[in-house]
Amino acid sequence: AARKKIIKLAKKISGPTALMVKIDENAPEYYVLDCIVTDEMAEVGLAMELRKTQTIAQISKKCGKSLEETERLARELAQVGACIFHEENGEDVFELTVFVPGVMEKTVENKELCEKFPAIPKAFEEYARLRGSMLAPGMPVGAGPMRVIPIQSAIDGDSHSIGFEEISTILNKATRFAVADCTCRRSRRLLGQGCGHLEQDMCIQLDTGAEYYIRTGRARECTREEAFEVIRKAEENGLMHSIPNIDNGVTHAICNCCACGCYSMRNALMFNSPDMIRSNYVSEVNTENCVA
Repeated sequence: AARKKIIKLAKKISGPTALMVKIDENAPEYYVLDCIVTDEMAEVGLAMELRKTQTIAQISKKCGKSLEETERLARELAQVGACIFHEENGEDVFELTVFVPGVMEKTVENKELCEKFPAIPKAFEEYARLRGSMLAPGMPVGAGPMRVIPIQSAIDGDSHSIGFEEISTILNKATRFAVADCTCRRSRRLLGQGCGHLEQDMCIQLDTGAEYYIRTGRARECTREEAFEVIRKAEENGLMHSIPNIDNGVTHAICNCCACGCYSMRNALMFNSPDMIRSNYVSEVNTENCVA
């Protein structure tokens, strides 16, 4: 039988999507959490907010557990990838993050758990495919969960590029860096669908994203120069860049993707929905002046 607290947590992480799909023991949102989250951990997760940070004291008050127990369980949730945290003003703050880009990648990036529980890479693949097929037909321009960033060599030749579309600008603005394996290609490889493109040390995390990945052992810390070297290596091997498109112009990661392994790229191709990954090179039209 399905565990009620895991279903509730899966629905909370899903946000509005939970109103459109059935989340039961067969749903990827459920079984990715079922194998790694205890009921006690779920109780703490249910006291967290989706994409809004809270202190341990605030979470403790909501879940009715002691500060010590709340912190222990919150850190266990973060370790498996069911929530995230970073430091603010000398204190760690925690929040739930969406499934993609979010929980699915972070669970797959926990190499030990991912290889112990085949349900984890399976859930990532299934979630991206099933939920992608739902969103693809009505995806508004510029609102996709990921967006492509042109390769730096192309940007260098474009005198009209804008800073937030440049990998170099993104890396130069960040202050902390980490590099981890590609979660899409790891997931596909563990499912027997590997494409052979570079997997190790291919995903770059930035600032609070880097802090979370480093402190939970998902990535190794690197310098800005090393991050640029990863970008160059990716471009030399024919990979393309994309970043999460859910944080209003700020990004915590740079992915180096291939169309054969990346779930984001696959959705755009499989469902003929380029707007799911399109760049923010988008024109704006004043309809009152337009003569078309």
